[in-house]
Amino acid sequence: MRFRQIKYLFLLLLLLTACNNFKSALRRHNHLSDSEKLLITSTFIEATRLRLIGDVENATRLYNSIIEQDKMHDASLYELARLKTASGETNEAIELLKTAIKVDPQNIWYKLAYADAFEKIGKHKEAADLYYALRIKHPEKLELYEYEAQCYVNNNEFQKAINVYDQLELLTGTTEQIGINKYYIYQNWRKPDKAMNEIQKLADKFPENSQYALALIEYYMRTGKAWLALNYINSALKNDPENALAHAYLADYYHISGNDSSAKKEIFHIMNSELIGIDEKISLFMDIYRVGNVYGDTTVIYPMLDTLVKIHYNEARAWAMYADFLNSKNREDEALMMWKKSLEYDKSVYTIWNLVMDIFYKNQQYDSLLKYSAEASDLFPEQSSAWFYLGVAQYYAELYPKAELSLELSLDLPMSKSDKKNTAMYFLAKSYLKNGKNSKSDAMFEKLIKADSDNLNAKNDYAYSLALRNENLDKAKTLIEEVLGKNNNKVEYQHTYGLVLFRLEQYDNSVNAYLKAIDLAGNDCNGALLEHYADALYFKGENSEALKFWIKARDLGGTGKFIDKKIVDKKYYE
Repeated sequence: MRFRQIKYLFLLLLLLTACNNFKSALRRHNHLSDSEKLLITSTFIEATRLRLIGDVENATRLYNSIIEQDKMHDASLYELARLKTASGETNEAIELLKTAIKVDPQNIWYKLAYADAFEKIGKHKEAADLYYALRIKHPEKLELYEYEAQCYVNNNEFQKAINVYDQLELLTGTTEQIGINKYYIYQNWRKPDKAMNEIQKLADKFPENSQYALALIEYYMRTGKAWLALNYINSALKNDPENALAHAYLADYYHISGNDSSAKKEIFHIMNSELIGIDEKISLFMDIYRVGNVYGDTTVIYPMLDTLVKIHYNEARAWAMYADFLNSKNREDEALMMWKKSLEYDKSVYTIWNLVMDIFYKNQQYDSLLKYSAEASDLFPEQSSAWFYLGVAQYYAELYPKAELSLELSLDLPMSKSDKKNTAMYFLAKSYLKNGKNSKSDAMFEKLIKADSDNLNAKNDYAYSLALRNENLDKAKTLIEEVLGKNNNKVEYQHTYGLVLFRLEQYDNSVNAYLKAIDLAGNDCNGALLEHYADALYFKGENSEALKFWIKARDLGGTGKFIDKKIVDKKYYE
């Protein structure tokens, strides 16, 4: 009992102290001198100026200096509370606003800031009570209803929020904003039927806004009530005869009703209309594209696309859409034509450049690849694949110094696909070789083989390069034997093996390897292979045979610089 008495006395003491502090501060406020009032006013003006220009730190300092002089300066308490709320010091803001409201209990702005602060710390019920009290006192301020309702929504008290909007609706009648807000409340409340009732009210009240009718149409079509959708489809088309979505829904309605011929007419109406934008047409076509046909008729797709590019001839997206569809049907050559057409009208989409270059690359159309990759790398210098394709094209165009630079740049930039990175390293190693940079080539081949140990072409070319230079033959032999262990039926691999054995002075084995390569090559045998075969024959002592194949090699072309001297002198030179 005694403890409760002490506790009561302690609380009473705190209350009396707070009351005395307030009265003391109020007396100080009421007895400020004129000079003190003038200084406070000028300081307040300066603090507010600093707040408006974003100097929060100094504004806060000045507001605090005012409150030190006059704890009841409500305007400073309010402005400082706003700054505190913005910086997340909401509890401090609430205390400041409590005092400001005590000084001026009629100031609505103080009370609005007070309610807002409670919202910030998640006390939505308390904030709602404050907004309710304000709207009772200020019935002309209709926004207070919305503030209160939103507090209930945030507190998951959906029925209370609806009740507030119903009261507001009695004052204003049905408005779009109220209807939309109630729609979202019902949606969050998971009451779709009631949500759509709100949309229906809006559609009936505002028939000129076709969005409400379209929302209802979508709902009825989705829930299997197509017959209810028809009136709203007609309403939407009455207000907007070229509304693409309404025509699309009408097409679906006809299809559901078993009238596919009318359904297709609606879709063609959309594609033929010059008043309907391409974005809407593409959106519609994407739906059809995902299904793969128009109500089971795949033949309709192509006339639709023909119409699309006819009506929107200068639109890159129309051509790109056609290309995408053709590509999905494995009609790559036709797709390529369409993508190229798209690039004529819009060069800003790198994805299309990449698709075009990739087709040229896969089809070994290096002249075209050189043209497009040169332009793509100029437009998109940050794209590694553009430099990759350019480097490869330059290599095949025998522009080896340029190829080297392009491929180096492609590897310096982020590259998403490891296979392209490996291929770039491969062509860079070969470019270094063509530019006489043997050590850099060897280092790049080593790096590539470490990254891709199953790259047979890299191992073969590296071994061939070493054998051709007569360097590190043990390494060359190991590499080519690894290659042949996995594939011994390729001309290039047997050719390299023959050259390595030749350098190791194993001429019989070298001749056998060359003969296998020649047999594999058939009519596609090249001069370099026949020249090397003849060289091995010469060292076996079969000089007449060697001469015969040196002559054949010269006729085919691609031989070394000593071929004529070999033929004239009937002797091997290097």
